[in-house]
Amino acid sequence: MIDFSNYYSDIVLAIGGVFAYVGGRKMKTLDEKKAGSDALNSMQNAYNEFVIDQKERYQEIKEELVYVRKELSDVKNESSTLIQEVKSWKTKHNSLKKQLDKCKEDFKKTL
Repeated sequence: MIDFSNYYSDIVLAIGGVFAYVGGRKMKTLDEKKAGSDALNSMQNAYNEFVIDQKERYQEIKEELVYVRKELSDVKNESSTLIQEVKSWKTKHNSLKKQLDKCKEDFKKTL
């Protein structure tokens, strides 16, 4: 039989080296998975913050749009009122102009 007592320390070192290699590979794989998971969580958190920010901006824009539409409606109503007033003043102006022209003709006739 072979006497392994002389090779005992070499065998233990070899077996220890194999376990260290396998354990190191597993640790490296676990570290890579953890790093990938951390990166994914970081990206998900950034995306969630982006979505929240976009929802807030969308709500602000909707509120501003409602305000702008109300203001536009008010301006249209005021414009319509002013147009009616201008038409009324034009009619009065034309009427007064006709009266003035008639008065001028009557005055010329009296001379």
